[in-house]
Amino acid sequence: MVPINAAITGIHQAAIDTFFNWYNYEHHHSGLALLTPDEVHYQRAEEVLRNRQGVLQAAYKKNPQRFVKGAPILDQLPTAVWINPPKPSIKIDEQVLINS
Repeated sequence: MVPINAAITGIHQAAIDTFFNWYNYEHHHSGLALLTPDEVHYQRAEEVLRNRQGVLQAAYKKNPQRFVKGAPILDQLPTAVWINPPKPSIKIDEQVLINS
C-alpha cells in the first residue's frame, strides 16, 4: 500500500507535469509571436513563422476582403523575453573614477 503522502505527491507531480507539458509544447504565447517555448528554444521559430506567413499570404490572396486591415504581417520574434527583467546597469565613466 502506498502511503497517503506519497500518493498526494504523485497526484501533484502529475498535475505539474500536465501543466508544464501544455505550457511548453501547446500554449502559443503572445509574447513569443504566438509560438510555443519549445519552438523558440529548439530554434524552430523562423521555420514556423515562415510557414505561417505562407499560409496567411495564400489566404489573403484567395480572400483579401477577409483581411480588413490589409495584407497580414506577422509579429517578429523578440530578441529577449523576461519574467523578471534584470535591472539596468549603471554605466560609470572610467575617466571620472581615475580623476577622483
